[in-house]
Amino acid sequence: ELFGGYDKYRFEQLLAALGPLGSLAGRASAALPHRHLPAPARRALEAAALTGPARQLRLRSTFTKEESGRLILASLEGIPNASREAMEDAARSYPAGDHLNRIFFQDLKTYMQDDLLMKIDKMSMLASLEARVPFLDYRLVEFVFSLPSRYKLRGGRGKLLLRSAFPDFLPRRTLQRRKHGFVLPVGRWLRGDLRDYVRDTFAATDDPFYDHVNRREVDRILHDFYGSGLDRALPLWVLLWLKIWCRQVVRQTGAVTGKHS
Repeated sequence: ELFGGYDKYRFEQLLAALGPLGSLAGRASAALPHRHLPAPARRALEAAALTGPARQLRLRSTFTKEESGRLILASLEGIPNASREAMEDAARSYPAGDHLNRIFFQDLKTYMQDDLLMKIDKMSMLASLEARVPFLDYRLVEFVFSLPSRYKLRGGRGKLLLRSAFPDFLPRRTLQRRKHGFVLPVGRWLRGDLRDYVRDTFAATDDPFYDHVNRREVDRILHDFYGSGLDRALPLWVLLWLKIWCRQVVRQTGAVTGKHS
């Protein structure tokens, strides 16, 4: 977030260079059978047709608004979109006009603050560790955001400031390698050791999951993934944990009562 290291920032830079052509390509792609595309490509094409925080939110989202509408039995009309509101607030609170810096700041105030740092804090405390984030020293953050984004991302290459600051401390291969995130092999897990567990979990009806989630739509995602080989691992993973939560928390505590409430 601070130094422009994510691929999505390069994608944003590319769309800015393309101008209206980038948005046009995104809208034209609506005619393509997106279901058969890899998930990152599908999100990128759908995001290209959007602007501002809506584009960033689509790049981060597992489900589109339409998919959520098909999955959730209750109406979504009038329900606040807290994620979008948070991103819009972050965009408004960034004072300068640097477009990429504003996106970096959005992620700093939302994705990093409400997701990454929260997870690091919980997992480190679970292991009785005290995690430190030296790059988030407020003086460094203020300094980095006072610099134009071209000092961090240029020509499709990110983290320029970091690469320039540590040439004598880091091996050349480290300085030149692409960003490598901590991506879990969810697809391999779901198709391998977890396959039977996934099917048994979604087949169970002794919790309120299907009181609120469209079973037909869940079955379609299961078929897309296991039957048709489509890239639906992340949606399936999210639904699996929601189902587990309904079984282990909601059912046991009786937190949800009634049908489709």
